[in-house]
Amino acid sequence: KFYKKNKIPMALLSRKEKPPEGVPMYTYDPDKAPETSWSGSFGGRRGESKGVMSIIAMIMEDIKSEMKVARKEEAEAQKVYEESMDSIREVLESQTATKTASEQELAELAAKKFDMEKFKTEQEEDIAAQKKLKDSLHNDCQWVKTHFESRREARKNEINGLVEAKGYL
Repeated sequence: KFYKKNKIPMALLSRKEKPPEGVPMYTYDPDKAPETSWSGSFGGRRGESKGVMSIIAMIMEDIKSEMKVARKEEAEAQKVYEESMDSIREVLESQTATKTASEQELAELAAKKFDMEKFKTEQEEDIAAQKKLKDSLHNDCQWVKTHFESRREARKNEINGLVEAKGYL
């Protein structure tokens, strides 16, 4: 039914299996199982396991070599790091010293500026006092200048009055 339904020719079913090449047809029996020879010791795939073991050994050697190289590179990198850290510390110390010196100089300059401003203020106060004294003296001198003639006349009159009074006595 299956073959008719799927239109498969029945001729394929009746075909017989051909014997392997080099074997005569009359000695080949397709239903007979092949002969096995288990009489010798089974060696397995020794050649292949040696190849795998050598590959693993090579990998182990590579890893050991890489570990040596990595340790050496790590030691060199650590040395470079420590040298750079030492140089950075030196730079930091010098910059700290420079900063401290600059701050000290700034403090000295601020103190000098304060002293100069104080001196300037005192000088300005002295100048203001001198100007006030000058104005006061100017007013006094101006009074003398404007009243000198009238005072002179009054003094002469007073002296003449005293001389006359003396003459009466």
